[in-house]
Amino acid sequence: MRYGALGSNLAARCVEPITDECRRGWRISAITGRSKSVLFPLLSDAPGWPALTSDSSVRNPVTLSLAERDLLSALSLYLATKGTALRSALRLRAPLTSEQALDLRIHYSNYFVNLLSAIELIREGPAPTSRQFSDALDAAFSIPKFPNGAENYAYIRELRNAIVHRGFDIASAAHFAAGIPLLIAPSTIANRGGNHHYKAFSYYVLGIVERCEAVVGPTIESHLSTLGLLERAPDHQEVLSEFLELVDQSSVMPEWAKKMARENMGEIDYKVSHLTSIAKLRDLLKPASVVPNSA
Repeated sequence: MRYGALGSNLAARCVEPITDECRRGWRISAITGRSKSVLFPLLSDAPGWPALTSDSSVRNPVTLSLAERDLLSALSLYLATKGTALRSALRLRAPLTSEQALDLRIHYSNYFVNLLSAIELIREGPAPTSRQFSDALDAAFSIPKFPNGAENYAYIRELRNAIVHRGFDIASAAHFAAGIPLLIAPSTIANRGGNHHYKAFSYYVLGIVERCEAVVGPTIESHLSTLGLLERAPDHQEVLSEFLELVDQSSVMPEWAKKMARENMGEIDYKVSHLTSIAKLRDLLKPASVVPNSA
């Protein structure tokens, strides 16, 4: 059984920015490798995360809740899509056709859209954990010549907002070195109201990306580890119950397939599946190389 197969396929095929609606909840099933619903309200069952069941007094604190599993799954999707976008952008070389020039814009746009989606998935969690993560992220974005980490983070946030909401073309200006397109970052970027401008902390977009890669993944991993989300595992009985629910409620599985699934559910090693997914997530949280691939 392949865990997260749908997430991997979506990440590989994604060529458009994921919408805010999608950001709120790709629900990739840890059990079937399929989406329980294409747009699943990620934390609809709880006001934040880490989430408990409705009866928190009976919730086992050493296991992952359904909402926590959904969060880790969505985070994996955003990070995988971000990585695919960056790798695709770094492969392009001049001379660029009109289609490749559009691809360059799409790939870098997708990078920042999914980067911020991953960050906001955690920043929008409940206080005080979200505040702790935000403070750690702002501190990590501080660099010698641009020590205000909060302003530096605001720059990439508003860059994403300009791409998504105002149609900003991130590939509108570039230098070329040995055929490698080096996008020039806008020197300043304004918020939606236009009453505040944030300065770029690198001349080139790749410099912005390099800092994001060095900061975001490790900060997220540290935060998740502090909360214990990378160490805990889902409750075996809860996983089995969810599996049965998915099978019983399926409108596309024929009855013989449902019967086979019920009879063989005990053969699935959920612990191995979960450990594999966590290993993949940890790998996605590592800083990616921003060195362009050899032509």
